[in-house]
Amino acid sequence: MLKHKGTVNLETDNLILRKFKLADLNSTYENWYSDYKVIKPVNLELNETIEDTREMILDLILGYTDNKNYDFAIVEKKSEEVIGSVQLVNIHENLEKCEIGFVLGSKFWNKGYMTEAINKVLEFCFNDIKFVRVEAFCALNNFQSERVLEKVGMQFEGILKKGICIRGDFSDGKLFAITDDYFYMRR
Repeated sequence: MLKHKGTVNLETDNLILRKFKLADLNSTYENWYSDYKVIKPVNLELNETIEDTREMILDLILGYTDNKNYDFAIVEKKSEEVIGSVQLVNIHENLEKCEIGFVLGSKFWNKGYMTEAINKVLEFCFNDIKFVRVEAFCALNNFQSERVLEKVGMQFEGILKKGICIRGDFSDGKLFAITDDYFYMRR
């Protein structure tokens, strides 16, 4: 049985994972919602204005009243800037599994931050919420996301024909997953 906690504060060597705040508006907009390089391979819309991002953050803040809501802002400790996010979505209570999604500002790529953040969230998933399986999907040509998923121990399970939809276009996607026993075994 899952033990929901909601979005809680988590910490790593370089990062703090926490709830979004309205004060995160500028860095959220500048670091990824206005950057086509970041938005292109994932199912997010490019925000034309900072007001679009404001609405998104307000929706996230309202969602925190639900203890089954997991939307983490990734904060770089050094700069105290929000640089990305990690979400747990598509939670299946009776199968005790969920899907993890993530995004990171392009100027923070190749620093190991996303691997660090996802490892911490997976630890939270298995130790605290008691999920038995966490899945992730990425587009066939999203090699950066694929590399992150492999680094955190997620295993490629197959290609889902028209299994992902990015801005209304269905395409093939890769399914990755990790189970609680495999997560503990590799620790």
